[in-house]
Amino acid sequence: MKWVSYFLFLVFFSSSVFSVVSVEGIERVRQRTESASTPLSEADKAEIDKFILAALNDMFLSKTSEEITRTRRQLLVQKGTKDLSLYASTYLTQLREHLRTSAFEAIGRIEDAERRLMVRRNLIILVAELRSLLLVEFGLDRIEDPDAVIRFWSVKSLTRPSIAEQLNSEVTTNPEAAAQIYEKLQIVIAKEKQPEILSQVADFAAAWADDRAADLLGKLAGRRMEAYRTCSVRHEWLDGRILNALAEKYKAQRLPAEKAETARSFAELLAMVMQRLMQEKERPEGEKTLSEESVFQMITVLVETEERILPKLEIPAAGMKRIIERGEDLRPVFEELFGTESRRGTLRSQLGFEYSRDPAGGATAGPPTLPACPKPESGPAAG
Repeated sequence: MKWVSYFLFLVFFSSSVFSVVSVEGIERVRQRTESASTPLSEADKAEIDKFILAALNDMFLSKTSEEITRTRRQLLVQKGTKDLSLYASTYLTQLREHLRTSAFEAIGRIEDAERRLMVRRNLIILVAELRSLLLVEFGLDRIEDPDAVIRFWSVKSLTRPSIAEQLNSEVTTNPEAAAQIYEKLQIVIAKEKQPEILSQVADFAAAWADDRAADLLGKLAGRRMEAYRTCSVRHEWLDGRILNALAEKYKAQRLPAEKAETARSFAELLAMVMQRLMQEKERPEGEKTLSEESVFQMITVLVETEERILPKLEIPAAGMKRIIERGEDLRPVFEELFGTESRRGTLRSQLGFEYSRDPAGGATAGPPTLPACPKPESGPAAG
């Protein structure tokens, strides 16, 4: 409690100007203990605590973004480079305690709104940069924050490749954290509007070796398909990231039923992209519903899928790029990939799945048909 009181005193009552945080003491501790196999002494812990308090105080007292960023980087550097060391564990545990008991709580008492936002952003960026399951609680609490920057870094703190690696490892896994991340990411998938945030979820789900990861990808693909069906889809580049994640997950799965579910999501999302583009190409001038940017993004998704993603699934190229470049009809390629009433299609045959059943519950020979979008009242929507 001594350090907490000191922290609050500095934050709310000090009028001193910004000062550089001394790192001499903690540098000595880190260099001496980072590779050690014995627990740190109480004196070493006190030196770590002293530095963390000084750095957090400095962030709260700083007047500019540059000053706050410089101190944030000091906090990151002093964690060290050996993530599994006793030093790093001690450092993160003590930092977590200060974030819990004083730092995040104290932010609300900063009167200047701009500086308050700067501190909030930098603290969650720090949490994400430290890449540790020990700190995921701070990201979990902020995934619905009104500020998009904070939401981005909150989700990043839960979805970095190193977090997936820690969850996948028998040494560092944390079942409770895994369950909490899964629950929160479902909220992100359902509510988040920023595609850059959703793309992080897709990448994480591809890397996380857990059955629940496939469920996250299925829900994410399902949300995108619903946007296509309701003519509300935007940021079409995101579908390339999701398709790639689904392909990676399919490759990693072992059970046939799980692979079939992932393959179906992959095929039906890809079919939505192709159908939407074909519909747009068939519309007369003056009745277009997509911006040039949206069309460009869809074409990019299809070409990259053919060149980079289908080879991962051992699916031969169907000639999409060539046909698009020539301005020809994509329908033959669509039928080759997805099938017709008389032919199963390459994806269905190669990946071993059945398409979603029709509303009456019957089996279907191809992917769901995408309804045509109504004629726009004004110009095409923005991409």
